[in-house]
Amino acid sequence: MFIALLASVFIPFGLDAGDEYHLAFVTAEITAATESDIAYYDSFVQAAADKSDLTAGVTWHAIASTSDVDARDNAFVEAPVYRVDGVLIATGFDDIWDGSLLAPISVDQFGDASGNAFDDSVWTGSDWDGTELSDDIGLGTGEDGIIGQTVDHQEWMAGGVREWYLEYRMYGLSEMLTVDGFDIWQQNKFTDRAGGDLNGDGFVDGSDFNLLISGGMASPIPEPSALALLMLFLALCAIVLLQRGR
Repeated sequence: MFIALLASVFIPFGLDAGDEYHLAFVTAEITAATESDIAYYDSFVQAAADKSDLTAGVTWHAIASTSDVDARDNAFVEAPVYRVDGVLIATGFDDIWDGSLLAPISVDQFGDASGNAFDDSVWTGSDWDGTELSDDIGLGTGEDGIIGQTVDHQEWMAGGVREWYLEYRMYGLSEMLTVDGFDIWQQNKFTDRAGGDLNGDGFVDGSDFNLLISGGMASPIPEPSALALLMLFLALCAIVLLQRGR
């Protein structure tokens, strides 16, 4: 097991120091939509994120609308958005709210794919463009609410109406994050030899990062530099000369 100072939140592979990005996931947990205060849904998403090494340590917001706030404002997008397995979801604000995604938000905070079609219903209270469709079907505004599905077209936000006491997942969006140079150096240090695919499943994704920070991968033995080899050689020579001089 190795000990290393690593960012507590996942950094998508390919980003450089100074790059800005968001992460997004669908919660592994479920909740009803009976609360009218967006703070409840933000807290629900935050509590889910804090359970995982991939998503802990930063602020999260629910991608959801109530009568007081639209999803596009509550979870404001300022940079490219990635899933916690490193897949790009959208390039920015205009892209995420144009009616389609580059990839569905179908991975939970642990980096695992979400379940079957029924389990993939997500409370949003929103139309496809991230606004509340009406005062009657935002979250906590009546007896019904809008759900999305974990797909890549507009039904990711507006996929149907369900009774508000039913329990479904929620989408979470992180605050805007900036890649720190030291964090990316540490990530590259322990993944370069394996090409990032630490668990050998053929993909470089969140599960590899999870393995990295959980201590499931032994620290690679660094290759000695030419200077280190020269110093070792000189030290050995000094020992030999001392032995001969006795």
